[in-house]
Amino acid sequence: MARKSARHRKALGQVNSFDTLSAVIIFAICIVFTTVFWTNISYSTQAMVDRNRMEYAALTASDILMENTGTPAEWELDPTNAQMLGLAGAGSPGVLGTDKIGNFTAMNYATSKSFLGLAAEDYYFYIEDLNGNRLYASGNNSLSGKNSVTVTRFGVLSSSGTTTKVRMRLTVYE
Repeated sequence: MARKSARHRKALGQVNSFDTLSAVIIFAICIVFTTVFWTNISYSTQAMVDRNRMEYAALTASDILMENTGTPAEWELDPTNAQMLGLAGAGSPGVLGTDKIGNFTAMNYATSKSFLGLAAEDYYFYIEDLNGNRLYASGNNSLSGKNSVTVTRFGVLSSSGTTTKVRMRLTVYE
């Protein structure tokens, strides 16, 4: 009986080299697959976070321009004292004043970018009539960044008692 148990112990202690090699290869494949999968998830998550941040920046900047009068409400009379931009007329979101647009488009790029709350991003802004004729433009139109978000809003341009339906496009890119 002592022989059987010694033989039995010996059989339990043997390792087949093929079994070991197979286990190591399978383990290595699992590690590589997990690493590649994790890296792809990390990159796609970061890209989604960056895209969401840019969309938020573009929507916020377009709201500032289209829905607000600015601070003070008549900042176009003295742009150097403007605290916040806004292209809308008093009590009329979406109705844009030509004086405000003219002062905004004439503004220094860095200053206008700061007013729009765009720190790391660049922007290009334009207003065109519904036939595609550009009426006003501001910003950097090189669009040299790898990511961009464009927001299109519709409004009315009010000038000397006449109104024109317009399309405002704001592209934010990095």
